[in-house]
Amino acid sequence: MKYIGSSIANDYYSIFNFQNQTIRRKSTIDIETLINDFGTFSIPIEYYEAFKILGSFISGQDSILFKWAEFSVNASGNNLSIDKVLNEVLRSPITLREIKESKKIV
Repeated sequence: MKYIGSSIANDYYSIFNFQNQTIRRKSTIDIETLINDFGTFSIPIEYYEAFKILGSFISGQDSILFKWAEFSVNASGNNLSIDKVLNEVLRSPITLREIKESKKIV
């Protein structure tokens, strides 16, 4: 949010208007607290429309990962779920490997 729109307005945080409210601290923050106590903001409709379209390619149903998960589910004959595939794809890779055998071969 800091840089978006800076090429047009030449200023940070330039695409949205933020109306701050007094924040009452609680031990936990739930969605209702977030909505009611942390202020509001607005953005131009043109940016909203662009975010709505591009968002699905970044993290939504049109993203590469989601499409890969759909493909994997179909290829498995629906034995896998999209959630299971996404969890596996998003898991951090194992970086330590046993290389003694490979060194012997090389």
